[in-house]
Amino acid sequence: MKHTHFFAQHQYLMYVIIFCIIFSGCKKKETAEEEVAVPVVLAEYHFKANINGTDYVYEIKSGNNTNMLSISDNQNFNGMELFRFGAEMDATSAPANLGYPVVGISFQTLKQLTTDVTDADFFGFLKKGNYNYLNTFVLGDNGVVLQLVDRNGNFFYSTDGPQPAATFTVDIATPKAATIGNVAKVKVRALFNCKVYNAVGGTLDIKDGELVIDIENPY
Repeated sequence: MKHTHFFAQHQYLMYVIIFCIIFSGCKKKETAEEEVAVPVVLAEYHFKANINGTDYVYEIKSGNNTNMLSISDNQNFNGMELFRFGAEMDATSAPANLGYPVVGISFQTLKQLTTDVTDADFFGFLKKGNYNYLNTFVLGDNGVVLQLVDRNGNFFYSTDGPQPAATFTVDIATPKAATIGNVAKVKVRALFNCKVYNAVGGTLDIKDGELVIDIENPY
């Protein structure tokens, strides 16, 4: 009888241990499921970045007063037409108190003999790849310029200082042919890390920048 009682006690303890293991495993699974982060889905056209240690997100969607603006231009130099294509996302009228409500990018330089830029020329110029930062706005060299404007109207440009370890990549470039009432455009997603500078020596460090915007061909 003593032996039977001994084994009964151990059998009971074994059930308790098994129950604890199963219960502990369930709790760990529940905790792991609770810790899964829900991905943030942004509007189709948006800007997000970490600027001097603070995260910013601007989106273009109904009712938030954020818009896209074309900033393209051209000039003639020695008989050659030089073109720059760009766009800005402007959230200065958005209800949120945004620190840097205007962000813009421009791509240069498309060179040709006429002022008529065909869709084929435009789409061939603005495509996926890595781009260099320019140190001047003067048309002629190839690369990109990035600008930010703070809520006080101060301009910051990537052209106005060094770009150590800077990157700029277009990983999406979707062409959209011209239609009645709409010019040809390319939807780009630009990914970038860089510094921008203002006229009095201020510097902004931009990390993990992402801008999805339409670049138009107004010519």
